[in-house]
Amino acid sequence: MLEMQQLVGDFLADRPVMAQNNTPVEVFKLLKGEVDEAEAEIENPEAMATELADIIFFTMTIANLYGIDLKKATMEKTARNHLKYPAALFSNGRTYSQAREVALQQWKEAGGDKAFYDK
Repeated sequence: MLEMQQLVGDFLADRPVMAQNNTPVEVFKLLKGEVDEAEAEIENPEAMATELADIIFFTMTIANLYGIDLKKATMEKTARNHLKYPAALFSNGRTYSQAREVALQQWKEAGGDKAFYDK
């Protein structure tokens, strides 16, 4: 993933006008637009692939602006999700929302901080 972030950074570095206009606010606007475009292509996997690539591009641009290592952040978030949502919570056909509600209740009963589930 670091190589992909570098590729995005290099692309923008070669286009100074684009890089200069890539403030966090502007890039988030572009990212939101790409999410909307992806949603519009929900029935077209080929077009969806292009839109998802755009989403990844802008996500990596934001990460680069903030100096975030997306591989590390994704690994940490995935580990946290394993703790927050053990596989057993999804038994009996529970939806994500139902499993999250059970997990939050169990966490509270164990004395856990709700903030753990807000991240």
